[in-house]
Amino acid sequence: MRYLYPILAIGVFLQLLLNCTPAMSSTQASTLFQPAALKPPQANQSGIRGNVVRLTGNHMPMIQDPALNALSRSKSQRVQTHVWVFSGRIPGRDPRWALSQAKKHPKLIGRVMSNAQGEFSVALPPGEYTVFAQYSSDLYLNSFIDDGIYATVQVKPAAITPIDLVNGENATF
Repeated sequence: MRYLYPILAIGVFLQLLLNCTPAMSSTQASTLFQPAALKPPQANQSGIRGNVVRLTGNHMPMIQDPALNALSRSKSQRVQTHVWVFSGRIPGRDPRWALSQAKKHPKLIGRVMSNAQGEFSVALPPGEYTVFAQYSSDLYLNSFIDDGIYATVQVKPAAITPIDLVNGENATF
């Protein structure tokens, strides 16, 4: 009985502490999360450099008639958005990945913003990485190396690896 009162006192204290702390909704918690901001590579540093591009329209091979080509011109738009970097291979079968899920992934390294021309660069140690472009509340990568694995990029020591993140959802090929 003499140990019961201290245990009860601790329990009451913890209950009071929990009740005094306001609960956080899942949307509040997700807005608090900020992935690491990645830096561009310096001289003799390894990393990636690339472009984020969105394709729209008809990208089918055309007859070499300028009058016909003008009617069905395809468009390529450079995109300013966040570029998300994950270490290693990431399983997936859909070109779109919900940002809410990606934020929680244990292989998330961080993100960087592409500029107005869609250009970005990131310093990374040598290794294998999966890189996505953000569109609204999803990440996008429509490139796969195996059934159920997103395409990766290999970063070599003291080298900058080129990569293009192309969104062709609204294009015809």
